[in-house]
Amino acid sequence: MKKIKFYFSLFLILFMGNEIFSQIDRSKQPESGPTPKINLIKPKSFELKNGLTVLVVEDNKLPTFSLRITIDNSPVVEGEKSGLNNLSNALF
Repeated sequence: MKKIKFYFSLFLILFMGNEIFSQIDRSKQPESGPTPKINLIKPKSFELKNGLTVLVVEDNKLPTFSLRITIDNSPVVEGEKSGLNNLSNALF
């Protein structure tokens, strides 16, 4: 039984080991795969009581959740306290 294991492991090392150390031909660019299909559907939109507009797009391929909030505020003149907004935003 020990001889069989020995010869089998020797066979694996000698004949299968070449595949492990073989090089990939990098002189040719690999072929691209199929182009993914993008389905752009119209988002559902509604407005909350506080005036916030919510756009919802459902994609049931994967169980993931993504949230993006964009606040459209006018620029603020900081005056002598330049950089205070950036400092307070970095705290969160």
